[in-house]
Amino acid sequence: MINKIKSNYKKDPQSLSTAFWKYGRAFDHPDAKCVQIDDEQVLFLDNQLIGYRGRDLKSFDTETLKGVDSCNPLSLNGFRENKYFVLYHDMKTTHQPSCETVHDYQIEVVKACEAQEVMTFINNSYEFISVTEEEVLNWRTHDVFDESLWIWIKEDNDILALGIAEYDQEIKEGALEWIQVHEKARGKGIGQILVNELMSRMEQADFVTVSGEIDNNTEPEKLYRKCGFKGDQIWYYYTK
Repeated sequence: MINKIKSNYKKDPQSLSTAFWKYGRAFDHPDAKCVQIDDEQVLFLDNQLIGYRGRDLKSFDTETLKGVDSCNPLSLNGFRENKYFVLYHDMKTTHQPSCETVHDYQIEVVKACEAQEVMTFINNSYEFISVTEEEVLNWRTHDVFDESLWIWIKEDNDILALGIAEYDQEIKEGALEWIQVHEKARGKGIGQILVNELMSRMEQADFVTVSGEIDNNTEPEKLYRKCGFKGDQIWYYYTK
């Protein structure tokens, strides 16, 4: 089944809610369960997460959702609904060449010894997301890790933005994972510089994907569309 999913994904990068390597890892997890709802395959992991494309699960009738209950004894009561956009870039347009300085901003590769700074920057950027230094260091052990795709944007050594991307050599997929601009630096085009810089470092990719929460007051989807990303799929997640 996973090979069929991979083949479909390469044709339609919006057919999964996350980068393929993440889906494959979850699919192989011993606690993962895959069930059919309507015409979609839905993956459950640790009875905590449901991702479904295109429709709010609450819009389904009880009969359709029987497959969910037989796999996972939950009701949607008590679960938080999150809507996510999933966009992709076909890499047919050129991006700003990689360089160390853009508009007086410095672009620097994030070092392994800066894991704590990465953790702090990410945690200060979100209200409901929190990562640990151990998690940050673990990301660097993944097969898709590429140190050149972890970058800071600075001004006079003051950190303005963080960008982390990954590259899957198996299917030639790039993925934007963490794109954060400090609150004081927003509205200056730094986010676009950050995304374009990462894209220029993934020119070997056949496509690049990104996802994000729709109900986010920083409106990240607008940034990605300015940088040439496209797509119209909405994914629904239900988390405790």
